[in-house]
Amino acid sequence: MIVPTSVPAFSRSGVGRVLAGGFDAETSLRAHYFPRSAARGRQLAMFADFGGQHRRQAYETYSFLICDRDRLQRWFADQTMFRERVLPSRRRMAFKSMNDHHRRRALIPFLNMSDAIDGWLVTFMVSVRGGSMFSADMGNGEAAALVSSWRPAVREKLMRILHFSAFLMSGLSLPQQDVLWVIDQDDIAATDSQLTRLTQLFETVAGQYLSHDLRHLRCATTGSDDGSLVLEDLASICDLAAGGLCELATSMAIDDRFPVGRITQSVPKGLSWKSQWIATWLAVQGGPLHRHAWMIDLPTQSSAMHARKVVSHSMPWLSSWPTPG
Repeated sequence: MIVPTSVPAFSRSGVGRVLAGGFDAETSLRAHYFPRSAARGRQLAMFADFGGQHRRQAYETYSFLICDRDRLQRWFADQTMFRERVLPSRRRMAFKSMNDHHRRRALIPFLNMSDAIDGWLVTFMVSVRGGSMFSADMGNGEAAALVSSWRPAVREKLMRILHFSAFLMSGLSLPQQDVLWVIDQDDIAATDSQLTRLTQLFETVAGQYLSHDLRHLRCATTGSDDGSLVLEDLASICDLAAGGLCELATSMAIDDRFPVGRITQSVPKGLSWKSQWIATWLAVQGGPLHRHAWMIDLPTQSSAMHARKVVSHSMPWLSSWPTPG
């Protein structure tokens, strides 16, 4: 275990220009939980997934689960029992596959099990309008050369995931921690050689955000799971949050019912049952797992990026607050 003397401030570089003030405020809300726990683990684990990769979606969502692997003992025990008694198969708890009877029955136990994680679950909802979040060269020469090995249609998604990940790592990791970063095995890391390039690119991007040194940074996919489905299930928490909030944000955009300032709005009536359950779970606070969501608007007439925190009081009400700082 590591006893932290202080928690690093979030980086003001890159996406941190508009997010850092709000995220520094988040760390002060729960003094006895992650990342301000009295004892921290030697290894930080970060899982990433995304939703909204369809033509009709108004928002794309990027969800991240960040926690200390050494402090997951209770979740490991619960997950073993879950796989033995609730979902005794290799079915993954995927948002798009939730119409399966077994997964439907397992959804609430799975979400309740996740409450025991002392960590953060963060989802960014990025507007489809407005184009790229990055300049055309995607950063410096080294980063541009690495990015060129992915298809143009994938590059923007790839860079968003890496920049959000590096930003979160800047304020949630500790000096000399090991970091394990896990992503689904899709078109971003479909092969071993692609995963190697992804690791090199992540190290380059992380160097723009981190003000402290890590011991090791290891990148992996859910394909590295040892058969226990531990990696799959932790990544599925991100998958469910990204899918549910993507549907919620798109439904509210279609109905033009987005919250402004501290004015609350009701959740659209046509929301699917699975998104209603996931949004309800995301709205609940008080346990170790701190969940919060941020809307990022990319204006079409300027390069300015705007962020606001979405506040879920309790279903069926949502409001938004401006980014602090």
